[in-house]
Amino acid sequence: MAVEFFVNNKQVELKEGTRLQFNYAISDIFSLGYVRSSYSNVFDAPFTPENTLALNGLGLTGDTSEVPYTKTVAVLKQDGFDIIRNGWLTLEETGINYRMGVLQGVYDFFKDVENKTLGNDLDISALDHDKTVDNFKGSLNDNYLYRYVVANFGGKTALPSGVINIDYLIPVVKLSYFWNKIFQTFGYTYSGSIFSNPDYKDAYITYPKAPSNDAAEEVVVSTAFKNQTIDTNPVQIGQSGSYSFPNSYNWDVAGPGFGVWNYTVLESKKYRIRCRPSGYLEYGRDFTFFYFSISVGNKIIKVFKSKWTDTNFDDYFIDIDLIEGQTLSFEIYGPNFGRPDQLRILSLELGIYELSSGNFDFTSALSDFSIKDFVKEIINRFALTVVYDDITKNLAFYTAEEKINFNNTVDWTEKYSQRTKESYLYGQYAQRNLFKHKYNDEEENFNDGEIKIQNQNLEITKDIVSSKTYSPESRITNLTIGVNSFSTPVYRLWNTELREDDNGSLLIDYKGLNGRYYIMKLKRVDESLSFKSEVLESDIETTSFFFVPNANNTHYNDLVPKYYKPYEKMLNNFRMHEIELVLSLPDVLNIDFTKLYYFEQEANLYMLNKLTWEEGKMCKGEFIKVNK
Repeated sequence: MAVEFFVNNKQVELKEGTRLQFNYAISDIFSLGYVRSSYSNVFDAPFTPENTLALNGLGLTGDTSEVPYTKTVAVLKQDGFDIIRNGWLTLEETGINYRMGVLQGVYDFFKDVENKTLGNDLDISALDHDKTVDNFKGSLNDNYLYRYVVANFGGKTALPSGVINIDYLIPVVKLSYFWNKIFQTFGYTYSGSIFSNPDYKDAYITYPKAPSNDAAEEVVVSTAFKNQTIDTNPVQIGQSGSYSFPNSYNWDVAGPGFGVWNYTVLESKKYRIRCRPSGYLEYGRDFTFFYFSISVGNKIIKVFKSKWTDTNFDDYFIDIDLIEGQTLSFEIYGPNFGRPDQLRILSLELGIYELSSGNFDFTSALSDFSIKDFVKEIINRFALTVVYDDITKNLAFYTAEEKINFNNTVDWTEKYSQRTKESYLYGQYAQRNLFKHKYNDEEENFNDGEIKIQNQNLEITKDIVSSKTYSPESRITNLTIGVNSFSTPVYRLWNTELREDDNGSLLIDYKGLNGRYYIMKLKRVDESLSFKSEVLESDIETTSFFFVPNANNTHYNDLVPKYYKPYEKMLNNFRMHEIELVLSLPDVLNIDFTKLYYFEQEANLYMLNKLTWEEGKMCKGEFIKVNK
């Protein structure tokens, strides 16, 4: 039966003599750090009415076909077997022929996430939060998606008496949170033993930028009255000569918890209450200010005095910790001058705000981290090979040890025809092949990893992988927590600058940095931690445990020896044999790149790098010699 080629379920006519070739691959030993898809040769299909119809009119005058710009499903059959069952058609050009090719495999997944980012295209809004004392405390528990880690981020972390300043701590989130979000969002599944490995499942990534450490205000309710109210019905306060005005006006805008003269606190937090009263009391021909008081329960906590005009206000406010269910009450009254004739309010503005020492907007901060880069970051950390099932849309991830497994072999002695070529490493690698992190000091490289190849004919060094993540600094610092001291490297998100004030004294300014992604594990410390927010002027609180960084197996200097060792062994004394094979179509369609292949003729086991099928020809495989 002749080869049949279909696009969008319509058969495409092929030029007489067209020979189709398809290369099966899932990775490439010559490009560690890259994921590979299977691919066809480029071939021509004639510009016929049938082919034009299959391609939605592509190439006709005024055509609007979207085929070159969208996924167009291609199927290649021979003898009723699908050589390509769910391919991705690629179109290079149209002239007297359509010049096209086909891709198949994990290419589908990477096309779906192309130009997508963690912040813009995943719903990670559940991570967004204000930096408050309550969120710091809550994050220590397992029901939070983020966790604050006690580390030196370059800021003013340590306060006197071993108290930790949470204003300069940063939340971290598990890598697995983003990984799961990616696969859920784009409709894929994944599998692999690496996902139960502590090096993956216990790894966290930092929020990448330093937040502002000014007290941030979020409006709970803001209201005003500006109608020059006149109230002539004061009520005497007890036996004093002071009178209040309980019925002078209603608020223009009410909100949850807000009444006419009170506000019920809906959430235990630190609040800022701002008030701007303007106006006066009239006593015959005399005029004087009025008071606006704020009480919690029966206790007055602040009294503001009115201005004579409704411009040039002082910044009237009070910061206070309030508990859910407490009631704020408000009152206007006069000085102890006796009963006034009337109250004249020019304006009265009142705002109640939640206070935090910064905002962590993960959605915005991670808008520059591409999903493609994140997935490759995981693949590169653990030397993973991806096997894609285009029917179930599952990506199976294999470590190098799983891929080069001497207990998982196939005997292809009977499939062997002849060896046609032996190749050696040259140009693709160097004697030292580097896996690199970013550093705050660009001259450092102490956390980088490398694969060494004993081959004097290669250049000295070559960058194989360049990570988007930063290494902490080599300098180890001590954090005093209570009576104890803990060692931690600097995961820098703030730089310090000295400046001189007007009196000649030296002051330290903390300048925030951006784009600093650090990966770490966490270690729980079951000891007392005293902490506060200096910006919010919160009280000192304590917790019985906290978390500090654990750098074990989080950088390439640890990961490369642990996960790339089988590849390093293979690349030394490297031999790749091109072998012609006598394969049936079922052999080709059931090819398994996760197994090792044995040929008695070579008396050796091999890892299959690529298999080429071509209509009417013997299959060829690139087999890399594996030594125990």
